[in-house]
Amino acid sequence: MRKALIPACLVAILTMLGFYLIANEYRRTGIKKGQSDLEYAGSLSEDTYGDAEGAEYPGQQPYGELTEGAAENGSLTFFTGVLVAADHEGRFLTLKDPGSDKEAFFSYDGTTEFLNRFGEGITAREVEPGEVLNAAFSAEDNALKRVEKSNEIWTLSGVRDFEADEKKNILTIAGRAYRFTEDLFICSEGEQAEWMDLTGLDTLTVRGLDRDIYSIVVEKGHGYIRLTNDSYFVGGYIEIRNKGAGEAYAEGSVSGEGTDGRTEMIRQITEDMLLPVPEGELNVRLTNKGYLGQEDLTVVRNKETILDLGKIKIEEVAIGHVEFNIEPGYAQLFIDGELTDYEERVPLEYGIHNIKLEAAGYEPVTTSLKIGSEYANVDIEMDKLPEEGQQGSSGSPFSGTRTLSDTYTGSSSGSSSAPPQISSASSTQGSTGSTSQGIPGSSSLSGTGSSAQSVTIPGI
Repeated sequence: MRKALIPACLVAILTMLGFYLIANEYRRTGIKKGQSDLEYAGSLSEDTYGDAEGAEYPGQQPYGELTEGAAENGSLTFFTGVLVAADHEGRFLTLKDPGSDKEAFFSYDGTTEFLNRFGEGITAREVEPGEVLNAAFSAEDNALKRVEKSNEIWTLSGVRDFEADEKKNILTIAGRAYRFTEDLFICSEGEQAEWMDLTGLDTLTVRGLDRDIYSIVVEKGHGYIRLTNDSYFVGGYIEIRNKGAGEAYAEGSVSGEGTDGRTEMIRQITEDMLLPVPEGELNVRLTNKGYLGQEDLTVVRNKETILDLGKIKIEEVAIGHVEFNIEPGYAQLFIDGELTDYEERVPLEYGIHNIKLEAAGYEPVTTSLKIGSEYANVDIEMDKLPEEGQQGSSGSPFSGTRTLSDTYTGSSSGSSSAPPQISSASSTQGSTGSTSQGIPGSSSLSGTGSSAQSVTIPGI
């Protein structure tokens, strides 16, 4: 009899222990996870919105109640959602179900516990729109008891190499594809934004779980520069640089955009030009026919800044002498659209010039050349076209692939899902966080004075 009771007692004890561990884990996360997609316990019912104690919130729906599937522990209910709005004066938070457009509104007070992803105490103002939060609240009045930043969510900051396919709901970041829903939360300056508000000039913070994106926050946006009285510079080039980058032409270089962390973009000037540019403090330099003009501007996000070229000081620039060494030797060289003989040094004004190379059996090359010294040597080796039946090259280094200067944060627990590996390959110049927006390619051509400078551009 005793021998029969011992196994029965052990089974009962292990069963109770198992139930305890399962309940504790359920209470900690508040969500259930499937193999590929999350089934959120806190998803909101379509017809369960109602007033809470008669409270009204202009422009918003009243408090949202959770369905029966919500995780409960005694008098507390748990919900995981994206923070889409925070009213710290009225002490209200709005959370959105990551998989739908459903939102719920919660109140908090001085007794509400706010924690970071490591379980450390923080203030209510340290939670920001776009962050994914685990909320424990009273189902009776939606009063928050505890708010914790989810430690299962990955974060990519400093993202500029992205492309969105709204038809397929796919966002590609540095060559890796991620899913998003039609109701994805996009935030700019604390306000909800749309895909149409984003450009390749913007810098983003992206958050998600596994291959699913939950939110996008615009770290740094874009504004616009409009050129007026531009007749003198039409046909020349405009260079947008981060303010404080130094002298524009202290160096000569075969130049692309973002190649040294200072130049944001180079464009040919057209009549009545309206140019989207990154927001912030910028230095604008314009060159045409041997003359240079420059101006410092402050560009505000989503605002237009007027640059009157009739008011800027125009300076005559010097002449540089460039020796081109091109492989193959029979390649045709076009500088600013004109076929140029390069058997001897080519005189070029200081500034930016468009370069194009063509040769039978070789990939064409288009880039820009920035002259900043009296003498310079430029060595260019063109890529051969792939033979029939062979796979083509993966792309010219002048494609300007942007590297992610991101920070990744993820849970150290085994249950967390880190983002798929995104390689942060350096650009040709090894600069971190640079981007190419249009005119591709760059290699430094350093030095000043009468000594010759040399740059080799391998594998063009």
